[in-house]
Amino acid sequence: MSAMFAIAVYLQAAAVSDTALAKVSQGELNAISAQCGTPERWLRAQRKGGVIFRPSQTAKFEQVECLIRKLRPTGATKIGYIGNDAYRAGK
Repeated sequence: MSAMFAIAVYLQAAAVSDTALAKVSQGELNAISAQCGTPERWLRAQRKGGVIFRPSQTAKFEQVECLIRKLRPTGATKIGYIGNDAYRAGK
């Protein structure tokens, strides 16, 4: 199991019910990105309160872990992880 897939599973398991959906602004996500030393494009706020998480293929585990750690207190409950399948060998 790849580290990125394991993180995606962790994100899903850490989410709370949709009824407690919190809205996170792009400004908050940009601040989190700055704290973790990652590009702002890795995190995108969605209109209905979700967050799209799209790290690069070369993302370091420490950066991804930092983003997850900082996202949890925001109350964001819908976190979509995009990208792991795009980096499989042969694609």
